[in-house]
Amino acid sequence: MGALSLFIAGMVAVYGIVWGLTPAYFLEVRLAEGPVLYRVKAQPGTVFAYHYRHSVEKTAVYERYRVTGDHRIVLYETEASSLGAGLPYGADGRFTTGNGTFILTGLDKPVDVLRLKPTALSPCALVFENYRLDLDRPELDGRSVEVQMIKTTRFSSRGWTDGARS
Repeated sequence: MGALSLFIAGMVAVYGIVWGLTPAYFLEVRLAEGPVLYRVKAQPGTVFAYHYRHSVEKTAVYERYRVTGDHRIVLYETEASSLGAGLPYGADGRFTTGNGTFILTGLDKPVDVLRLKPTALSPCALVFENYRLDLDRPELDGRSVEVQMIKTTRFSSRGWTDGARS
């Protein structure tokens, strides 16, 4: 092998190592005490929503989240079909109405870990771009579900696929 070939091989190896150590970010949904329910690559601008029925008002609520430029989750909007106990109505953000719903925008509230406690008695789901994770299943009833950003490297995340479910 000539010097040029060794140099090129070395550069390819260095590039591969640098590429492999580059951070990779995922949104991960898991049971607090166990397995991953869903995992998807996340980049700034990735959005997802939590849909549920409010326990007091018995109406639909849609909480919308996005991943920021520094790979954090923020709640940016809440939409509800009624106002009442436990529902936000303008203390933060901007309150508007539209299509028969009440919308609170401009929240940008950081969420380190989104902790949910689904029940099989009321509809609730996490909705991602290409997947809906129904949380109102009997096997998840009353169990703690967590949504958070996971930072790893490209090497470490090999084998993780978008939409990985267990």
